[in-house]
Amino acid sequence: MASIHCDPRSPHGVWYCRLTTVDGRRIWRSTKNRNKRQAKIICDGWQQAETEASNGELTRRRAQQIVNETLRRVGSDAIERVSTRAWLEDWLQSKQRISSATRLGYKHAITEFLAYLGPRGEHRPLEAITEADIRGFAALLRKEGLSPSTITKLVRRYLSIPFEKARRQGKIQFNPVAAIDLEQAQSAQRDTFSPEQVSRLIAACTNRDWTCAILLAYGCGGRLQDIANLKWSSLDLNG
Repeated sequence: MASIHCDPRSPHGVWYCRLTTVDGRRIWRSTKNRNKRQAKIICDGWQQAETEASNGELTRRRAQQIVNETLRRVGSDAIERVSTRAWLEDWLQSKQRISSATRLGYKHAITEFLAYLGPRGEHRPLEAITEADIRGFAALLRKEGLSPSTITKLVRRYLSIPFEKARRQGKIQFNPVAAIDLEQAQSAQRDTFSPEQVSRLIAACTNRDWTCAILLAYGCGGRLQDIANLKWSSLDLNG
């Protein structure tokens, strides 16, 4: 049976819990509380968890129930159990003041990760996601033929952000993305297309927009994004 005691040598009057652990040892543990009534509630909660564990009755859900009941009795907020899907989707919904391209990147990473976890995995508690899950997701992306740079962007740049926010808010202890090592992307050497290559590209085009984009890019040296966003107002037709 658990009991509480106040060390007379303690200048802060903190109460200590004397309890029996799952392996039969009698130990002292500080409740870090100077209120006797609250210290007794905390001590009883610890002992209940140890007792149920020794009887083989303690599960993750039951442990959380014991902790939350203890927290409520001492006037603290209960621990929120957040599913992986709920957290990622709520976080994405909150990201309204970002560019459409960045939001699309976040959405793509989250959608692919939830699909990888599957119907059961996506409802696991957020804190249950481990480094192994992230490594498995990266391996799947690699198997699908994505380049190392694309995998790094999806995992490191997009998927890591909501997990890091959860860590800062105390919902998880560690960011599972931060601990993994991804394959380093090899830098590619780029060169200009020859006239013969441009001719072959145009011949293979079945879309007029692509034909115009190729000719314009080849003629002025513009990048694809610049060509795609080009407007008539950007051209000096009288120059």
